[in-house]
Amino acid sequence: MSITRRTIAVEKKIHEEVKTLCKTLDLELGEFVKQSMLYFKKTGINPGKSDHESPLKAMEELIKVVRQVVGFMKKHEQDKLNPLHDGLILLKNTLGDSLKILPKSERFEEVIKALNQIIDYHENEKDYLRQAQQKIIDENKKEMTALTKALNSLQAQQKAMQATIDAKLSKKVFG
Repeated sequence: MSITRRTIAVEKKIHEEVKTLCKTLDLELGEFVKQSMLYFKKTGINPGKSDHESPLKAMEELIKVVRQVVGFMKKHEQDKLNPLHDGLILLKNTLGDSLKILPKSERFEEVIKALNQIIDYHENEKDYLRQAQQKIIDENKKEMTALTKALNSLQAQQKAMQATIDAKLSKKVFG
């Protein structure tokens, strides 16, 4: 790389300030100009326009925004995530306690076997009760038939007696 020496026209006061900056930053004047050019190129800052903020001010604004975001995240964590986390821990503990109470698989199989025996017993009881109920219904039908016959017989006798009474009364009345 070849270096060409060129001169730049600047005011004497500016030249002195650049020399001071070069000493402070431990840079040669040419290196300072090169680094300044690279800096302005990377950042997109046009130092000739006064409407640009200084990088320090931009950094302060960025830090302010980052602090707001971090504050929001902390508040969100306190309001939403911490209660959710606490709820999950409570749920985990409750589930763990419930699993300790539940019977083991062998015990569970014994319980199922006992329940099946109870179900079978109740099915047999239901069948027995159905048969007993049918027997009672059949007996009631027989008794109802017998009572109906007896009632019919009594009604026939009552009619006959009424006819006899009516005949005797009509003889006395007309006789």
